[in-house]
Order: sequence, then structure tokens, then C-alpha cells
Amino acid sequence: MKFGMIGGGFGAFIGDAHRRASRISNRFELTGGAFDVDYEKGKEFARSEGIANNRCYASIVEFITGELSLPANERIEAVAIVTPNFLHFPHAKLLLENGFHVMCEKPMTMTVEEAEELQQLVATTGLTFALAHTYTGYPMVREMRELIKQRILGDIQRVDAQYYQGWINSIIHGRENKITGVWRLEPTRVYMPGNAYNTEFADISITMPAGHPEGIYESLANIYSGFAKSIRDESFTEGEFPTVNEGVRGMKFVHSVVKSNKENSSWVDL
Repeated sequence: MKFGMIGGGFGAFIGDAHRRASRISNRFELTGGAFDVDYEKGKEFARSEGIANNRCYASIVEFITGELSLPANERIEAVAIVTPNFLHFPHAKLLLENGFHVMCEKPMTMTVEEAEELQQLVATTGLTFALAHTYTGYPMVREMRELIKQRILGDIQRVDAQYYQGWINSIIHGRENKITGVWRLEPTRVYMPGNAYNTEFADISITMPAGHPEGIYESLANIYSGFAKSIRDESFTEGEFPTVNEGVRGMKFVHSVVKSNKENSSWVDL
């Protein structure tokens, strides 16, 4: 399937992640896009990816115009949006209005109202919209989802998650502003990839910044696979890719958290 990107040029980690994931899924071919706000850099990036010069565009508007001028069997069908957050909504709206399937980086929008507008647009157009909530692509996260869905675990009383961030070590063990009573972090030494304490051999063997776990490309590839199945009207399992509906729920949650904070941490109805 011919695949395009808005953003994601040189130096864009998340753009690189999407390209790797789309290739791992074995369902997409990066054919063109508007890769950088600086058109010259965008063209240089396109050349490095082996993309034809006439499929590299200066803006999303030129991308849409250029692709729609091509015969249907030659044009790009699906587009990943990997631009700065505030551009996700206007770019997704433009692409959907012009008949492109969308893979959108999170956050989907900046407001609940924008999220609901996209939700309505997806319903109206019938196009596939996927949201890159990457960790939903991990096999055991999916297993956990199914266990909860089938009520095998019964009522969930507590969720305990860990997301290691090496920068906190100096706060915990530093000489100034040392946090006391953290014996749990004293029974153990955890080494994580991408951190400055690793050897050069380990450092040249990573492809992602510190804090991101192994398997992230494969996880995102699973989402791309579900995205492709939907576009091709193939059978797929519910939850293979987060949809615009998850985007709406996410924005309502974020805004409710902000509202609760402003109201002295009071309960807020979602």
C-alpha cells in the first residue's frame, strides 16, 4: 500500500519509528510526503529514502493537491501525521476531508471539541483513522486487555505499572535534596539501554532514546498491521489499532484531570 508522511524528516525519532513499524508490518511502502517545514531539507530527506523528487512536497496542501492529481491506482492511500502536537488536528481534518486514511501520532488533538469533530468526520467519510497509542500493540498488553474484557480477573482493584526514568536517580541518591525512605531502590541495580552509564558497545547498538523499551517498533508495527487490514476491509480483531474513539476518550480524560486540579483535586465526571 502506498504510504505518505507529514513531518518525520531528519532528526525526528517518532517519524523514524513509524517508518520502521510500517516496514516491519510488511503492508506499506513509503512513497512520498511533506517531510519538513524546510522544503530543501525535506527534499534531501526524500532522496536519502529513495523517494522520487516529484513525490516530495513543500506542504500538506501541496501534498494533497499533488496526490489527488494522480490516477487512483498511483496515489498514496494512507498518511502518517508525525508533526508537532498542535498540528495533528488540522492536518488530520484536511487529510480525511480529501479521502486519505490516517495514522495519527498522539495526542490526537488539543481539545475535546477538536477530537469530537474528527470523530464525526471519520463517521461521515467511512475512512480508517488509527491513533498511535504504541503500547497497545504489545502482545502482553493485548493479553491483559482480553483478560479484563472477559472478566477472567474479576474486578480490578489496583493497577501497578512501572516506567523507569534514569534521571530520577540523582534526586534519590544525590547529596542535595536527597529523598529519604526509598529503601526499595537501594535491594537492586537496574541497567536500561540508552543511558550515559552504558558502554560504547551498548550505546552504538540502540535505535531509540532512553526510556523507551525494546519491542517498540514491533508494537507499533502491530498497530500498522491492523490499520492496513481495516483499509483493505480485511477481518481484524477489535483493538488491533486505537481509533478516533480512543482519541476522544483520551482528550476527555486529560481535560477532566486539568479541571480536577483547578478545583482542588475534586472528582470530575468524565
